[in-house]
Amino acid sequence: SGSGSGGQDSGNGSFFDVVVTAEDGQAVTYTLQVDRQPPSSNAQLGQLALAPHLAGVAALSPAFDRDTVNYTVTVPHHVEALELLVHPDHVGATIEVGLVHQAGQAPAEDGSC
Repeated sequence: SGSGSGGQDSGNGSFFDVVVTAEDGQAVTYTLQVDRQPPSSNAQLGQLALAPHLAGVAALSPAFDRDTVNYTVTVPHHVEALELLVHPDHVGATIEVGLVHQAGQAPAEDGSC
């Protein structure tokens, strides 16, 4: 049989003991240290693209590069919605997408359009 216990935090990580006991009562203890990496500071996108159904109708310019932060998308007049595919470069990052303001329209004092 086996059992696990622990969660003793040393400040550098947590230690877990895994005890394996044979039928005759002899036991062997294995110790597992779990160290946490510091939080990532990667706030870049890993993907920025237009949805596939917009292919041939609209294009991202310039082509996506994680070090480029300004892009333009030109769409025909009849296009009323734009679907973006966005993913962070690091799995722990979060993404917010919002309309800053429409061209030719200054944002209101509260930041809304």
